[in-house]
Amino acid sequence: MVQKVADFLVYLRQDCYLSNSAIKDYKAMLNSVLAIRGLDLNNDQVLRLIIRACSSKP
Repeated sequence: MVQKVADFLVYLRQDCYLSNSAIKDYKAMLNSVLAIRGLDLNNDQVLRLIIRACSSKP
């Protein structure tokens, strides 16, 4: 599931040209929904690195 979220966040940045703050908002929304299933996206290192990489791109 984390891989799908990671792919989606990269898609939002590369194909939809969303800002870093918008991507963070999407991640927060997904985290609130997936928390019901016991998945916490806030503790995933890969997603943190993706968010960091998105913020460094122009």
